[in-house]
Amino acid sequence: MATLSLSEFVVEFEELRLGPGTWHVLRSVRGGQSHTVLPLEPFATYRFRVIAINDLGKSEPSAPSDSITTPPAVPDTNPSNVRGNGTAEDNMVIDWEELAPLQHNAPGFQYKVMWREAGHGSDWHVNYTAMPPFKVMGTPTFTQYDIAVQAVNTVGLGPPPNITSGYSGEGHFSITHAARRKRQSQRHKLHGERERGRERRGEAEPEDQDRGGKKGEREEHVYTVPGSQTEKQVDDLRPFSRYRLEITAFNSRGEGPASEGDTFKTPESVPGKPQALRFESPSETVLVVHWAPPRQINGVLRGYRLQYQKIVDSGTSVGADLKLNASVSHYTVAGLDSHGRYRFTLAAMTTVGEGPAIMQDVDTILDGVPPYNISMSEGETLVNVSWEQGRRYRNLPFHICYKNKNVQERCTERLNTTQGFYQLGGLQPGSTYTLSFNYMNSTDFWKTVVQTKGPGLAEVHGGFATQGWFIGLISAIVLLLLVLLILCFIKRSKGGKYSVKDKEEAHVDSEARPMKDETFGEYSDNEEKRSCVSQRSLSGEVKALGSVDSLAEYGDSVDAQFNEDGSFIGQYSGKRESAGVAGGSSGNASPINPVPPFAPGPLD
Repeated sequence: MATLSLSEFVVEFEELRLGPGTWHVLRSVRGGQSHTVLPLEPFATYRFRVIAINDLGKSEPSAPSDSITTPPAVPDTNPSNVRGNGTAEDNMVIDWEELAPLQHNAPGFQYKVMWREAGHGSDWHVNYTAMPPFKVMGTPTFTQYDIAVQAVNTVGLGPPPNITSGYSGEGHFSITHAARRKRQSQRHKLHGERERGRERRGEAEPEDQDRGGKKGEREEHVYTVPGSQTEKQVDDLRPFSRYRLEITAFNSRGEGPASEGDTFKTPESVPGKPQALRFESPSETVLVVHWAPPRQINGVLRGYRLQYQKIVDSGTSVGADLKLNASVSHYTVAGLDSHGRYRFTLAAMTTVGEGPAIMQDVDTILDGVPPYNISMSEGETLVNVSWEQGRRYRNLPFHICYKNKNVQERCTERLNTTQGFYQLGGLQPGSTYTLSFNYMNSTDFWKTVVQTKGPGLAEVHGGFATQGWFIGLISAIVLLLLVLLILCFIKRSKGGKYSVKDKEEAHVDSEARPMKDETFGEYSDNEEKRSCVSQRSLSGEVKALGSVDSLAEYGDSVDAQFNEDGSFIGQYSGKRESAGVAGGSSGNASPINPVPPFAPGPLD
């Protein structure tokens, strides 16, 4: 079998300070080499092992080498990310990133911390520490410092450190200069050039407005500018207003006291547009114009300028130009063309001049006419009704009335033609309604029929109880119950032998027994049924018959007669005969009126 060539060797190391048993890759070497030079850190204890690699993969690591310890040396690097910041007005905290243990290079490793006030060229303040951070106390408030940190050990110092800037803690500003009317301020002395803690804030607050505005209305504006800036132009001040301007300085520690306030007044200006231009037309040739003062009067309101012209095909014709008093809020224009269209413009005026005008085109209003282009949109329980109104016609109040076969006529609240839309709700699904539009005098001007969507009322509210199959099922169940009742009645009506026989046998003594056997037959059910006219129960009849037919009542009777052959030929008694007639069985053979077996006739 061919032997695969080695492609690479990997040298790994173990260092006691990094953790025994933890191996790190140090270098990779080509497969043909048998030795290499390794870069090691001073003052470290190492063990090494080698792993061979070919095309099939890695081998098991070799046995570790003996431990070796490198000699100590001075540090070859200094810590990075050195910075200084104050946490209070009188301190500065110097911090940095620590070096790894392998970078100490000798025992007795420490950091040499150096600081001095920037720009003074003074000597360095020096201190040693084993770890960051290092706090410098007794510093002036927010003062810039040069700071540096150098690595040292028992062998010596590391390379010269880089110098960076740091700042002591910030304090509160104390402002003594007044803000100027031109929105300029004296620049306060600040330590250093850093932007943080050197910004200023200006506040503008209008105190009131003179005539034409809301007196006492206040606004506050706050602007933040960099601390190095000494001027700020504010462009959004309200004309003809009094302002108070203050400036405060702030830093990360908070805001200092405000400067002495400076009060100034902005000049008067032209007013804004009048508000809410609105028209009424009491007749076809008269328009009443209504308006409200401008929101921003910007001075003392002197009056209004009202202009109107008739609009013609070529533009506008000559109209009127009116100057109105500031207290006027409406004006009536008469003598207009009932079929004309007019353009009105209105502007407010102050001492400075006339402000921007509000403009609107308007027609005189004709008498109201019913709405037109009425359309419907049906839902299940509602109908959306929309319509259009004539452009120049007055508002016309009307009602929408609706009814169907199940609902009496109802009418909506008063509507008007300017609405253009109404939703008629509370209707029944799947129902037909007649809708009528009428004036306040109940004169209908439009009618229509609409059908709401959804299932009909009978289907929704009737349910299965009104379905044919359900009615048929109930009828079949009732008929079956009736048949079962009849069968039960017939079964209960079928009895055995009439009980008179047993009663007579139990009551008559031994002397009467031959007579019974020769005279009486068995009493059948058919004879009993014929005697039962009313639908009394069989048990009741048996009880009644038993009480009547029992021979106990006639045991002592002297009226009983026997034929010569011993047959019983007589009636029980008169009482017995009346009972037989009442039972409806007279004329038929029965235990009460038996047919004699032999009736002797006249002798031949």
